[in-house]
Amino acid sequence: MVKLLMAEQLEKFRQKILANRPKKTLISISCGTCGQARGALKVAEAFKKAVKGLEKKISIKVTGCHGFCEAEPNVIIFP
Repeated sequence: MVKLLMAEQLEKFRQKILANRPKKTLISISCGTCGQARGALKVAEAFKKAVKGLEKKISIKVTGCHGFCEAEPNVIIFP
């Protein structure tokens, strides 16, 4: 990994990351066993219904546990 020593290097690196960023919004729903026990699959289905027709702009990813079992169901929306 290259060390960034100047603000200009940081800005250039930032622009590179932004250029490679996916154009679609990603909705990540944790559906591990802990999430399933607390209704995460129903939440996932509700999101799928809500974004129907917007598949070109929004994608939904059902994942395993995000590690916050006590706060399930967890949904993370990446812009």
